[in-house]
Amino acid sequence: MKKQITYNEYFYNKNEEIPNWISYFNSNDTFDINEVLKHNILYYPGSFTDGQPISVFNKTHSVHTYIYVDYFYKKDLLKDKLSEENCFNGYHLIGMKELSYSDLAPMNFHSSIRLTKEQEENLRQFEYRINEVPFALLSVFERNSNLDGSHGAKRFGVIFICGDGYVTYEALFVRRKIAPKVLVLVDHGFGGNFDRWGKDGLLEHIAMGNLPFPDYLFCQENTIPWLLYTRIPKLMPSAVSGKNGYKRWLYEFSWF
Repeated sequence: MKKQITYNEYFYNKNEEIPNWISYFNSNDTFDINEVLKHNILYYPGSFTDGQPISVFNKTHSVHTYIYVDYFYKKDLLKDKLSEENCFNGYHLIGMKELSYSDLAPMNFHSSIRLTKEQEENLRQFEYRINEVPFALLSVFERNSNLDGSHGAKRFGVIFICGDGYVTYEALFVRRKIAPKVLVLVDHGFGGNFDRWGKDGLLEHIAMGNLPFPDYLFCQENTIPWLLYTRIPKLMPSAVSGKNGYKRWLYEFSWF
């Protein structure tokens, strides 16, 4: 059996410089979503407060911008959590900025996604549980001075969006004909969302109608990856804490 390697080893030659908008972040500056999307993005729909993908990819220095989308964020609770000391291990918050939906999608969030009758019914039942007004919050974190690059990047930014992960993907990526560097797919099971994120789900159909595709899928083992993606066999699985203890694997896009 071939020796497995770590994520840091795999991404050793795939580093990204910290984007200027993060290096020189000032909450009073005008926010430019197009500048943000020029750089490597990790997109995580249905994320809630799962910081594990940030922990994994921040250490590789390959991604510095993370977009987390979930229906169930509550603005005041999220602000309080992000302001806590060590919200992300070894990092402190240096700035926060509320964003409007027009900041994220000047062309508006009106969606052209067509749902099946089953998806429409699932959505109707799911919407009864949603009682938060949509919002978006940008936060930038800086590494504590007693740590070095082996712990992770000097800075990274996270955009939290209280909204629909399918519609947001379409608005941010499909309409611009771009894709995130990494897409996190975690099917949470009953009650997690109105449709699955993995194979044959609504998000795959949305993405497959767009070029380019995400370079990587970061999939939990209970989630079936999309067509055209192959697991990187030499890469160690990434363990997930919690009562389920699911592993996560990295899949790479390939036409062949």
